[in-house]
Amino acid sequence: MPIKNKIFSVYLIGVIILIIMPLNVKKEIINSIYIFNLRLDYIFHVLIFSLWMFVKKSEKYNPLFWIIIGLIFAFLAEGIQFFIPYRNFSEKDLIANCLGIVFSYFIYHLLIFYGRFSHKARHRNI
Repeated sequence: MPIKNKIFSVYLIGVIILIIMPLNVKKEIINSIYIFNLRLDYIFHVLIFSLWMFVKKSEKYNPLFWIIIGLIFAFLAEGIQFFIPYRNFSEKDLIANCLGIVFSYFIYHLLIFYGRFSHKARHRNI
């Protein structure tokens, strides 16, 4: 199994574990912490899902296709919590999941663009 597939598998299993674990039993703990007027759990959602483009299984996938798969995964990740008795479905968590996926798409392409641009600039200066 290629290393990219292993990394993706570990990421996917980690997110699934976070989805089904009984986290935040005392709702006041994580829901009462704010950073820049944003609840800490929303920031965690964005950060966790912002890794999506960087752990993709293969470079052969079209990035737009992969982002659609990521958004479907974000919906499923939050939607499954509706059926778990000790978890709650939240529209704001769903939005944070999707923002993380979209954020990863833009950062990924920014890094690719910057990498290509700086690579071309280095070769022109030689």
